[in-house]
Amino acid sequence: MVLPPLCVGVILNGCNKPGAGAAGAPAGGFAAPVTTVSATSADVPIYLDEIGKAVASQSVTVLPQVSGPIIARHFRDGDDLQKDAPLFDIDPRPFQDQLDQARGQLAKDTAQRISADWNVKQDQAAMETKAISEQQLHNDIGTRDQAVGAILVDEAQIETAKLNLEYCHIKSPIDGRAGVRLVDVGNVVTAAGQAPGSSLLSIQTLDPIYADFTITESELLKVQQYMAHGELRAEVQLPQDAVVLRGPRPATQPVPAPGAEYSPETQHPAVVGLPTPAQVMAAPPTMPTTQPADIEIPRIGKLTFLDNAVQDGTGTVKLRATLPNADHHFWPGQFVNVRLILEVEKNAVMIPGSAAQISQKGPYVYVVQPDSTAKLVPIVLGQRQGDLVVVESGLHAGDQIVMTGQLMVMDKAKVMVTNKPAGGPPTAAKSAENGDAANKGGSL
Repeated sequence: MVLPPLCVGVILNGCNKPGAGAAGAPAGGFAAPVTTVSATSADVPIYLDEIGKAVASQSVTVLPQVSGPIIARHFRDGDDLQKDAPLFDIDPRPFQDQLDQARGQLAKDTAQRISADWNVKQDQAAMETKAISEQQLHNDIGTRDQAVGAILVDEAQIETAKLNLEYCHIKSPIDGRAGVRLVDVGNVVTAAGQAPGSSLLSIQTLDPIYADFTITESELLKVQQYMAHGELRAEVQLPQDAVVLRGPRPATQPVPAPGAEYSPETQHPAVVGLPTPAQVMAAPPTMPTTQPADIEIPRIGKLTFLDNAVQDGTGTVKLRATLPNADHHFWPGQFVNVRLILEVEKNAVMIPGSAAQISQKGPYVYVVQPDSTAKLVPIVLGQRQGDLVVVESGLHAGDQIVMTGQLMVMDKAKVMVTNKPAGGPPTAAKSAENGDAANKGGSL
């Protein structure tokens, strides 16, 4: 078979090309362009990341202690309440009558006791002359003792009547936030325990607040070991806590300057209705008067509870962190991200997470040597710290790690570092020079 001349030339040219038998191997003198980053060291936490839920530190269901109609309500749904703040009033008149009756009965029994005391004294004097029988003396002593007992009962009934009268004025038992009221004025309520569904209100304390979460049974021993060395802290945040501002003031309503007065006639239409400084100063404390600051995220709390048993079925253990919540950033029932800090590792070596490569033998990186060659270094990775990852072994702080261009790098081969200069991005001429150098290194 005779091949055409064109085919013969192609075959000969292909056979003359150097390195044809080593597919993918860089030609002699080629330096792969790469960018590098220095391995750094810092003190980093050893932690467990868990999903938890915010829970009120105190939760109270307000129940009536006496029966009767509601005649007054002293709060609004959702109010922040102080302890002993008035909530509801139950009609006190029946209980005032009971108190008056108990006091009247006490006066009656007191008079009978005084009379009985006098009779006993008279009987004792008469007994000396045998003017009365001994039976009469014993009867009068019994009457006196009955009067003393009746007085004790009357005094107890007075205290009960006073307590019932006090129960007519229902107050908040804790500091907390009120939920929605469950009864309105005019409803007749029944004393707790006498009828189901007699709740009046739910109150929950939001500051401090709990973050309840669980760890696995396999993590329990580690947590216990670190707890034995001191108190553990927890970092808690909401899943959406990237950047959070509390109630930013609309851009169309600037903050009034001190001493400035506005009138609807002179105001811009976009700011008509803005309160004057005097109105702002006279407003309740809950009204914002300044631009609010960023919320501290994450919120730092302390681990305050470790359950005494592993839950059946789930193999988990419940833990609880207590954290400040004066701004009510966390709300009971919300899911939260909890990072339990076990220890702080000193001078841990870290690299960008994207710099680590994975092979069949595990993670590795290329380290640029002083002679501009790349060395493949197996590493052991630890926990991530944001965009960085801890390297437990294999690297030292200051090592130059190949960040991009790994696909063209081979172990012990030359590399060309093309990092941007400190003054800014590389110029087009510099980029062209780098490209030309790369092309020359790979040309015949």
